[in-house]
Amino acid sequence: MRKKKRTRGILAFGAFVLASIGTFWFLVLPMGEQDKVFPYEQQQAAAPSASQPGTDQVIEIELEEEEKEEIHYLEINGIFELPVSGASGYASVPVSLYRETDENGEILTVLEPGEGFRICEEAGNWWLVEAEGMRGWVMHRYCMVNLPDLLPSLVYRVDNAEASLLRSSGKVIPGLTGEALYQAYGWNPRLGREEFIVPVLYEMAKKIGKAQQNAAEDGNTLIIYEAFRPYEVQRRIASGLEALMAADAEVQEGVNRSPWSEGWFVATRISNHQRGYAIDVSLGAVTEREDSNSGRYVYSRITGAAEYEMPSAMHELSAAAVCFENPISSGDREAWKTAAPAKTMTPEALQLQRYCTAAGMTPLASEWWHFNDLDCREALGEQAGTGQFFIDMVYSAEPEER
Repeated sequence: MRKKKRTRGILAFGAFVLASIGTFWFLVLPMGEQDKVFPYEQQQAAAPSASQPGTDQVIEIELEEEEKEEIHYLEINGIFELPVSGASGYASVPVSLYRETDENGEILTVLEPGEGFRICEEAGNWWLVEAEGMRGWVMHRYCMVNLPDLLPSLVYRVDNAEASLLRSSGKVIPGLTGEALYQAYGWNPRLGREEFIVPVLYEMAKKIGKAQQNAAEDGNTLIIYEAFRPYEVQRRIASGLEALMAADAEVQEGVNRSPWSEGWFVATRISNHQRGYAIDVSLGAVTEREDSNSGRYVYSRITGAAEYEMPSAMHELSAAAVCFENPISSGDREAWKTAAPAKTMTPEALQLQRYCTAAGMTPLASEWWHFNDLDCREALGEQAGTGQFFIDMVYSAEPEER
C-alpha cells in the first residue's frame, strides 16, 4: 500500500516581489527609454488579467509525495522475516540453470556445487536467479539459502567460523579449539551490517523459521552455531579428535563411554552438515531487541540473548553431550519420541528439543544441539551434496518489491 501526501504552495508573496521589482525599474528609467524596455505587447503580457494571476491572487500547487509503508513480512508469511527475493543462494550439487521453468527445456549452464547466486523470484518449486551474468531458473530443492537473509532476527554465533569451541571431555583439541576453521563472516548489504554466512537447504530453512516462532512465543530465541560445514573441515575435526584420543586416556574414555562410541561424536565420512540438512543450535532468553529494516521490510532484530544452561558446552565431543540414555538411529523418525532423555538434560535443553521437533526436525541422540531434516534427506536421496567446497561470499540485496 502507498500513501499520498499533498502539499499546498502559496506563491502570492513571490508574485508581489517580482511585480514590485519590475515597477521600480520602469519608474527610474529616463523618459523615452521606458517603451524600449517595456513595449506595449510586453506590458500587456506582464499585466494582470482575469486569466493570469496577479499580486492579489494565490496559486495553489499540489505536490504528490509517495510515502512508502513499512512491511512486516513475518505477519504475512508466518515463517520468514524477509522475502526470498534478494537473498543469497548456493548450489549444493551440480544445478542446471534453465531458460524456463521446464526440466526438459533449454539449459543455459550448470552451476557447480558451492556456486552462489542472487535469488530474484520464487515460483512453485523454482527460483529465478542471477548467476554467471545471466538470469535463469533453478529447482530450489537442490539449493541452499543464506539463513540470515530470511531470518535476520536469529542470534548467530558460528564458532567454527570465528573461534572454535570444539573440545572433548572439556579439553582443548590442538589445532582446532579457538581457531577459525573456515571463513564465513563479512558484510551483508541486504542487512546493512556484518553477519555470518549460514547456508542451509531451503526446505530446512522453513523448519528453522517455524522453530524460531515456537521459541518466540515464550520470549526465547534460537542461537545458531552452525549449519553447512565444509567436508575439509569435517575431516580436520575427525583427525584432531582421533589424535587427542590417542594421546589422552581420559578423552578416550569420555568418547567411548558405553553405550557410546567415537562415531557418535564426529563423522569420519560425509555428514549431514555437508549435505545441508543439519544445524547445531542452542536456546536463549531474549533480553534486548530493536527494529531494523531491509528496504521497506521491517523486522525485530534480537540484539541481546542470555543463553540457557545446557547439558554441556557447545561442541563438546564426548558422552557429556548426549540427549538420550541410549543411541538411536539418526534416520529414525519415531524412536526418539519414546526414548528416555539423558539424566543430564536440562529443562531448557528439553524445551529446545520441543521447539525443533514441533517444527519437523529430528534430534541426534548424541548431541543435544544437533537437529536433522529427514524430509530433505528423503527428497534428495543419492543426489545429496558432499560439501567439498567452501562458501565465503554473499550475493544478497534488499528484497525486491512485488
